[in-house]
Amino acid sequence: MIRGYTFFNKSTGVEIREYEKTIKDTKEGKVRLRFFTTDGSKKNLIFMLDPDEAYVLGCNMEKVVKNGDESFSLYHSFTAPGGEEVSSRLICEKWERKGKSGFSLIIVRGQERINVSFDEGRFLYAADLLKFLSRTASWWEFIGEEREEAEETQEAQETEETQESKEDPFETEEIKGEIQAVARSGQAFKVNNSWVNLKETTKIQGKIEKGKQVKALVSKSEGRIYAEEVKVK
Repeated sequence: MIRGYTFFNKSTGVEIREYEKTIKDTKEGKVRLRFFTTDGSKKNLIFMLDPDEAYVLGCNMEKVVKNGDESFSLYHSFTAPGGEEVSSRLICEKWERKGKSGFSLIIVRGQERINVSFDEGRFLYAADLLKFLSRTASWWEFIGEEREEAEETQEAQETEETQESKEDPFETEEIKGEIQAVARSGQAFKVNNSWVNLKETTKIQGKIEKGKQVKALVSKSEGRIYAEEVKVK
């Protein structure tokens, strides 16, 4: 069973559904929007949302309906297999023309653009669906064999050790490489094809910019990578 729904317009549509994504040794929940044309004239465009992004999008769709003249956008960027950086924009907005009005979800990627129109009721249902899926997608699971072996070893050790002799479960590792991309928010950067998130307590030396060399001490939490220290050359 897959939770989700597909919305159709005259010539376009968008599928909103839960999605399971594997990143190295971790599976995690996502919410996927797949934009398409009903006649196949354009290729499908995918916009993958983290659970919190799906919730924020749903809330802002409701605000667009309530306030009428507002719009909201989310921006994503990724590195294509050819090495070029690709940016996508997801827009929710209200439209009015020729005495008619409605609402739209729009994806823009380079020269590609797909617009899916909604009436108010279906737009609010899509918003509610996004908020619901944001909750069901809030999970992650380690699948790496090394991780499982480490947990089994730790469990065996804990049967013989006292509470005072247990090691600190907080583990860090050092990563090095070239910064491939920087999030528009400035709160994350990409290195070695993985996104590293910054925290309020992250110690940063130098300016984080695309193309610069970086050395970072990182930790993992709930399937994400967080920087404890960052040094940029």
